[in-house]
Amino acid sequence: MRVITPPESAPVSVADLAAQLHFDDAEAPMIEALIAAATDVVETATNRPMVSRVVDIDLPSGSWNTFWLPCAPVAELVDAAGGELLTGFDEPRFVRGAFDGDRIRARVGYGLPSDTPPRLRQAIILLVKEWRDASITIEQAYSAPQISFGVRALLRQSRYRRPRVVSDGCP
Repeated sequence: MRVITPPESAPVSVADLAAQLHFDDAEAPMIEALIAAATDVVETATNRPMVSRVVDIDLPSGSWNTFWLPCAPVAELVDAAGGELLTGFDEPRFVRGAFDGDRIRARVGYGLPSDTPPRLRQAIILLVKEWRDASITIEQAYSAPQISFGVRALLRQSRYRRPRVVSDGCP
């Protein structure tokens, strides 16, 4: 999956964190970097892009009718004429239909930052807080501490795992 149009904003803002953490304005750039890193960790761990973006998804080769997309939610197909998106929110599937390409373009994510589920936003806030308290910096090389039990629980509750990759239409 390759991002074509990146998200316009983060699911959690510095102002959101300022409401829960006490820090001065000089820390804002560091907090923004921590938010970006924590967002990446949460999205990767859950397979759930939080803010809307357009991505290219490579399709498997071979004969198949249905392909389960690698992340959820998928809002719409942007470039896949002849194909169809089924159950884009819970278990996004691409039905090939008349589509004969090897890559589709789709809009994935929940939409606006305010549409992101609260538990995912809270996981980002907890990670930023833990990393800030541990004095973790976002540089070329760093070793992040173990993710806490609370963050792991939030991530586990939200993880998307596709049930299968492809189906030929037979049960």
